[in-house]
Amino acid sequence: GTAMEAPNTSFSLCPSLRSLQNERLYLAVFAAVLGNFSFGFALVYPSPVIPALEAYPSPALRLDRYAASWFGSVFMLGAAAGGLSAMLLNDRLGRKLSIMFSALPSAVGYLLMASAQGIGMLLLGRVLTGYAGGVTSASIPVYISEISHPGVRGMLGACPQMMAVLGSLVLYALAGLVLDWRWLAVAGEVPVLVMIILLCFMPNSPRFLLSQGKDDKALASLCWLRGKDTDYPPLGNSRSQRVSCAEIKDPFIYKPILIAVGMRFLQQLSGVTCILVYLQSIFKKTSVILVSPGSHCAVASLHSWCHVGLQPDHGALYPLRASFSERHHCQQDPGELCQPSC
Repeated sequence: GTAMEAPNTSFSLCPSLRSLQNERLYLAVFAAVLGNFSFGFALVYPSPVIPALEAYPSPALRLDRYAASWFGSVFMLGAAAGGLSAMLLNDRLGRKLSIMFSALPSAVGYLLMASAQGIGMLLLGRVLTGYAGGVTSASIPVYISEISHPGVRGMLGACPQMMAVLGSLVLYALAGLVLDWRWLAVAGEVPVLVMIILLCFMPNSPRFLLSQGKDDKALASLCWLRGKDTDYPPLGNSRSQRVSCAEIKDPFIYKPILIAVGMRFLQQLSGVTCILVYLQSIFKKTSVILVSPGSHCAVASLHSWCHVGLQPDHGALYPLRASFSERHHCQQDPGELCQPSC
């Protein structure tokens, strides 16, 4: 009939809302975003560790200014390599297996840092955890977008950022409990192990299964995620929905992409990552008393939840504008707030 011939403009294998179930979908998303939690944990790991290692009694592990700089920044080299390799892994292994693959370098990296006998082991551990973070940052949002339906996609799409901030907050909380830097690395293993165990029971992305010609498995994945009593359009409609190069040249498509990527680039130029990584070292050299290293992460967590609440009514553009407006005001004359101590 004509209903079957009507174009379907969104992949999602958009189901009828009849008997739609989200419990298993939320579980799959939670399992995936544990990778972002680990990324946030690993990102700010140097913040409490650098001051401890600068005063470490063993010369083999004592960090000077040069080594401390490398310890904080080498993570990003691994993250860049991980993000680039994820472009290949996502299509070869699939989204879920790419996320699971990231657990290997992450676990090895934390193990190296926990058992480090020299600065070289610390740096290698940072590179490996950075590589894992790059893979998860590129794979998890794709996995979430492809398993979720339009009704919750915006909300679930904010979960990776929330979990990354939460991971940083937990790191600072554990460091505030005077947990040794080696035990902080051991604690970083926990979300990695939980993630890989949970993902063993989660389905693969329906879109990836369709791209491999596995229609039956794609339908089974959808039934597991959204319930067996939900109606789905024919899978062939979704396979045919591909964006051509000519369509990418359409300003309606490329302009929002360029704006979003540009805003993300400018966000990194604001220096937020450097502040997160060297937070305690920065405040140690100023006259500002740092009441709680995790206070900024708590505020970031609150902002993330607020933006999730804004998306259903205002879309993604309003939170983006609000975020950049807040950043602009917070960075006005920061030197007046943090004058060096005499």
